[in-house]
Amino acid sequence: MKTLLILLLTVSFSAQAQLNIYGPIEYQGYKEGARTVHFSEDGKRIIGDWNDVVEWDIESQTLLSTTKIPGYSTHKSSFDGSSFWFNANSNYNMDVEDITDMYNNFNVRDSSGIIKTNKIDGSYGASAIIKGTKEVVVVASTNTHTHYQVIRLNTKTLEGSLTYFDESRDGASVPSAIKVSEDGKFTAVSFEGENSGLRVYDTETGALLCRYKTESDANDVAFSSDGKYVFVNDGASLLQINTGYWRKTQHWDLKNTITSLDANADGSHVVIATKKKGAFLMNVVNGRIESSLGSGKIADVTFSLDGQYVALGMYKTSKSLGVASVLLYQITY
Repeated sequence: MKTLLILLLTVSFSAQAQLNIYGPIEYQGYKEGARTVHFSEDGKRIIGDWNDVVEWDIESQTLLSTTKIPGYSTHKSSFDGSSFWFNANSNYNMDVEDITDMYNNFNVRDSSGIIKTNKIDGSYGASAIIKGTKEVVVVASTNTHTHYQVIRLNTKTLEGSLTYFDESRDGASVPSAIKVSEDGKFTAVSFEGENSGLRVYDTETGALLCRYKTESDANDVAFSSDGKYVFVNDGASLLQINTGYWRKTQHWDLKNTITSLDANADGSHVVIATKKKGAFLMNVVNGRIESSLGSGKIADVTFSLDGQYVALGMYKTSKSLGVASVLLYQITY
């Protein structure tokens, strides 16, 4: 890592170890922000996206590639850590008066770095890749975006093989995020609207394993890499649910609306972005905020698979941090 790494904070993590946080490192060279941000499996690259798929080398901070996404901006994309990137978006542009030719895109970036695009009715919103299958779980809707479904979709045939959630069957709600557990067993969906909350499904059978109603919108959901815990927000609160018996085990009132979250491998720490107070790292064991991790408008937060890095995807309008698309922090225990 370059000498640009600066020791920001050293806090007591336990009697045996210190938690050291280094950063931030600003990843620049791309003029837009990053609506979502992902790590490669080997922890050597960062993938960000907005109107393009952008790739940086972590150690050298070099911008490796920028690939235009057909259509207009991503929603919540997904990346399998090796070569397979997926996003469903629309060609709708607020600056264009004539939207009579509005359609939805289904975009897949493969190992060759080429994005393959298909027009598809109803493809819209968040997505999650089921690792090792080249299949995704995706939010779909009617063309008027009034009827939502969460479906399992084959990326080659564009055919849905399983419907997890259907608004006409399960009640009016808007899916806000989808995550699949690292082992592929569970698919979790957070919801906003009238029936806000969390639903967790058996990925293979579609069986509903857990339903948790929240009082406020649930904006994001995350699994610990070991699959033992799933985290979801209830407006300004964070909930931890044990996947062994599907019960809420902990609850924290953070007093600011959560917009994005992720958990490290064993679920001992979560990184959280909020609506007004930037992002921070929280120790789940003792409920303590370990460190602030950037300010300004943050679109997405994520841990690397080994928990050694945290990346923040920044909106391009973040004045205090210039034109940095991604901020990176390194954590040692």
